[in-house]
Amino acid sequence: MIVQEFNPTLSDLLNVDSLPSNLGFLQAPLSSFLDNFFYQNLQAFKRKDGATASYTLDIITYQPLTLLEIPGTGIMFLLNPPSPSSGQGSSLFNVSFEYKWEILKYIENANIQSFGFDIKSYMNLMSSVFGISQHDFLKETINVFIGNIDTPPTGVDPLQIFVNNYNSSHTNQLTYTPPPSDTQFDSIYNQLVGFSQDIFDLIITTYLPNGFSDFQNLLGNFIGSVGEDSLKNIVVPHTDSITLVKTPGITIEVPVSVHCTAQLQSGGVPICRDTEFMVM
Repeated sequence: MIVQEFNPTLSDLLNVDSLPSNLGFLQAPLSSFLDNFFYQNLQAFKRKDGATASYTLDIITYQPLTLLEIPGTGIMFLLNPPSPSSGQGSSLFNVSFEYKWEILKYIENANIQSFGFDIKSYMNLMSSVFGISQHDFLKETINVFIGNIDTPPTGVDPLQIFVNNYNSSHTNQLTYTPPPSDTQFDSIYNQLVGFSQDIFDLIITTYLPNGFSDFQNLLGNFIGSVGEDSLKNIVVPHTDSITLVKTPGITIEVPVSVHCTAQLQSGGVPICRDTEFMVM
């Protein structure tokens, strides 16, 4: 009795359903692509929190990958087929790769499907991961874009400027008594909370007109200089390197009928094998 072995597909290993919603258009084509590849001999090494992992595995195609076929002869040049003794009619690649998903260092079982990848989403993430509160964000916004509250520039009252800016465009009016101090800032912040003011929206619309470049300046004293790409690398899993463990080889597959004509006995009888193809 012949026992058939079925290898799992790469789509079983790589779950495309975990892609964020803004990459959802890739789910169907990527899943279809991965269904055409199988794997075996998987070895995985993963950090306890899952933030980094490395894998080594054999990737197998459903059919052998043909680099070149000579028309009318049946002679084909195949890329990396397995050894003839394996009985597999496919190509095989021994691959190793590493990936990182930084957010797992801070949030267990993170789900990024609903993550917006806009500044407000990153602000909420920073609040969850690093404990940077809305109070902290607003105070740092004034310090960076208007003037330091504790050591204001000569002749400048950063809190008065902030209050004037706010009152000029909002129905609810802030009250403020100079000079600037942490106590006075707390009073202004509490008034905004009482107005049900969305602090993050206020910061973004009023003080971050240049988007992520301004946001990078705002984050400087919190987590250092990080750009949009660095922030995405925290949220989105990414592969650091993919390596072919062995250099791919090329094999020539020759039909027996062609091979026989080149090997004749002295009596003119061809030497043939009882197979359809010969791999050289």
